[in-house]
Amino acid sequence: MTVRIQKPTFTLRDKINQLDLPIGEHGLELLKARTPEETFKLARAGRRRMNANGDMRICQTAATSKQFNSPINTAGPDLYQHYVSGVGTWTASQDNDVPYHREFAKSIKLQCVATDTAYPNAADYFYSLYRMEAVDCWRVQYGTAYAQPVSVSFWIKSNKTGLIGVNLENESNEDPNTHDRVCPRTVMIEKPNTWEFKTLTYPGDYKYTMDYYTAKGLVLEFFWTAGSTNGNDDANKPEHKLNWDDYLTHNGRRGVSPAYGGINFGDSTSNYISYTGVQVEVGDAPTPFEHRDYAEELALCMRRVQVLGAQYGMAPGAYEIDPSNTNSGGYIPPQNGYNVIGRGWTRSSGVFQTMTFLPVSMRGMPSASVYDFDDVNSPSNSFYSQYNGTSTQNVTFSAINAAGSSTHAIWLDWNPGSNAGSVTPVHVASRNSSARRNSIVLSASI
Repeated sequence: MTVRIQKPTFTLRDKINQLDLPIGEHGLELLKARTPEETFKLARAGRRRMNANGDMRICQTAATSKQFNSPINTAGPDLYQHYVSGVGTWTASQDNDVPYHREFAKSIKLQCVATDTAYPNAADYFYSLYRMEAVDCWRVQYGTAYAQPVSVSFWIKSNKTGLIGVNLENESNEDPNTHDRVCPRTVMIEKPNTWEFKTLTYPGDYKYTMDYYTAKGLVLEFFWTAGSTNGNDDANKPEHKLNWDDYLTHNGRRGVSPAYGGINFGDSTSNYISYTGVQVEVGDAPTPFEHRDYAEELALCMRRVQVLGAQYGMAPGAYEIDPSNTNSGGYIPPQNGYNVIGRGWTRSSGVFQTMTFLPVSMRGMPSASVYDFDDVNSPSNSFYSQYNGTSTQNVTFSAINAAGSSTHAIWLDWNPGSNAGSVTPVHVASRNSSARRNSIVLSASI
């Protein structure tokens, strides 16, 4: 008996063409992967962004325009710190100017509001930084044979062109004489008033391990301008090396002085710097920005910054708009009702003591300061209290009561100005008789 087998016909030329698919270099690497682990790493799957608030959406102290000419930690979007000396007076704020394709909704804007010297003195500097917790940096594996490269990407815009320093630092040890390390880089702002996308890659640091149980880990530093003490002045000096070096070897030189292609940002009140889309990730090639839910990004920020007594940190649109309110950048929190900070009792000494359970446990025991939404540059330490059920009185913030506080529950002491009696129930709110919208900022910054 004859068995006939019929196979579908095909064209040999079509089969050959299928072998020549445009898979690209990265596709070839994926095809060579032998294990799921290799495929995962090559595909850069999973969570990639190590830093929080890279898209600048979270600004719990609202879109303030707080002025500073010395280090300040509370202006602008959460977790970004700004340091300036001898390079004018600046404001930091959350801004709506974003790259043209609008992948991002917000940016951080640094605006010069008062000039300083026409040319930076030797010790002058201006830089911004973002610190990552060491517990979030395990994957870099510094100090081992498996030390990983780190890639940084961001969008930037300025009216000035020239070189800026973009440095990666390892601050996992409090003593700069031991483990503190720096890997300097520079990028060029090429066109004025134009959003530009920048990428940088830093090699793994094989020399010193990172102390993953300290507060400080990796630090991303934008060094906007520098005098000769803090600026690179010769291409052959260690500051321009592409590898990691001990911090003290650099003598603090992490920027680029105007004499060598850097920018003097302190010479005009027209000067500004805007940036967004900041991503720090493990790997030798930057990937597209990893977007996270607003609620998740807010919780990550609240681990280090929380505001009591105001409805900041809410979704966009939760603020009333008052363009005449120049002290707060035109944004004010809702005025209806009292924004309660905490509830507790009075002590015989006349001290009010309130307790607040925090929605997100903080990184460590926080510090506390007064923040006034109606005048961020001159905050009013005056709050509204109610005790004995009906009695009201203005109180001032005194201090955190560290004895009873923790990372998830805070006791605050208030001074009523007079003895309010024996132990009685009390609550303190952020709105007093003059409708000042002030609050308490808790900071567990690194």
